[in-house]
Amino acid sequence: KAMLNAEREGFDAVSGACYFDSGVRTGNNLLSIPVVGAAEATMHMAGLMGRKFAVVTSEPVWVPFMADHLIKMGFAPFAVSHRPVRAMTMPLESMIGDLLSGRYDKIVENFLETCRECLVDGAEVIIAGCGLISPIFPVKGIVELEGAPILDPMAMALKITETLTKLKMSGMQVKSQKGMSLKAPKELMAKGLKELKLA
Repeated sequence: KAMLNAEREGFDAVSGACYFDSGVRTGNNLLSIPVVGAAEATMHMAGLMGRKFAVVTSEPVWVPFMADHLIKMGFAPFAVSHRPVRAMTMPLESMIGDLLSGRYDKIVENFLETCRECLVDGAEVIIAGCGLISPIFPVKGIVELEGAPILDPMAMALKITETLTKLKMSGMQVKSQKGMSLKAPKELMAKGLKELKLA
């Protein structure tokens, strides 16, 4: 509903703020404006910056979901083959407590420790796969580790969104209308909007 309302209210694009890319595929099928997911945008950027990337997330429970998303989106050839998605070892409760109190040192230390394991397994780019922790690193000036870029997905998604918006404003077609990107038919859209009480 929020995405549909954004387009109706005149917004130029939608940028996701969660590494799970929730609703991005559906949004792209429903909206005429660009809809960019943080994970997809960052994996594209990582592929431009190095040969192999790894994702470091905040909690073990997210690893299989993120690994599955990576495969479904076709990025497996660009990720390290051994454990392309890994979790930090810091307990989530401790992490949340430190985030809320502005104490980032232990989070940074644990994140970088996990990143070093990724580098040993061939990662040339690291993706901070969690919107809760990823902004910490650019704010603290931590943008690389031993020469490997550390990417904040929120920033990557926003930059890709800005680029697509500028290209669209210049007259370029920035969204495919073929195959899986096919836009929902107008009649179905009208019916759906009515049911959602947005029509």
